Amino acid sequence: MICTYGNQILSLGTLSKDQVYPLKLKGISICYSALKSALCGNYVSFGVFKLYGDNHFDNVLQAFVKMLLSVSHSDLLQYRKLSQSYYPLLECLTQDHMSFITSLEPHVLMYILTSISEGLTALDTIVSSSCCASLDYVVTYLFKHIAKEGKKPVRCREISQDGQRLLHFMQQNPEVLQQMMSILMNTIIFEDCRNQWSVSRPLLGLILLNEKVSIAEMLPDSFCTCSL
Repeated sequence: MICTYGNQILSLGTLSKDQVYPLKLKGISICYSALKSALCGNYVSFGVFKLYGDNHFDNVLQAFVKMLLSVSHSDLLQYRKLSQSYYPLLECLTQDHMSFITSLEPHVLMYILTSISEGLTALDTIVSSSCCASLDYVVTYLFKHIAKEGKKPVRCREISQDGQRLLHFMQQNPEVLQQMMSILMNTIIFEDCRNQWSVSRPLLGLILLNEKVSIAEMLPDSFCTCSL
């Protein structure tokens, strides 16, 4: 149902500004809400799909990606119903389906990480909390893979393909995690944060992955000058 409806939405082509939400974005938000409910409802073990050669689960995840790439970052945060369906869905995907996230093309992964970065400072606590949770799952996944491989003898080290792809992407784009760490540090110190526990969740993983980056680099120059 999501694949069929999603493909129809994508076939609409270019829409005027007053038509984009009722004809496109509203339908996408409904698809995201339905997919989130299906994934988080624990109705079925999704591992059996691949085991029995059933590609419906893979198809719906690809439909999610296609619909996502048809939406701009500004629209994700501008339309409340869309953001409140997308970010909780992303939280669910990063929690239980990181193998799918790591299999995405670099430009898609960058789109998702950028959407998380932009959502960290959202006024909507549902959005910001889901972004923090998603970021926490990503950095925890990455750190666990690095730590696991570090404990093995050099000749026995074989980083899993999923972990290797994500590690390679982060090595090519180190500024992504550094920027999000900076955003969270500034939010905790300078903002009136209403969900401080959620905001602080991914900090440990980010600090461990950015050990060479000092706290001073994460804060504005004015703060460091005043502190001195």
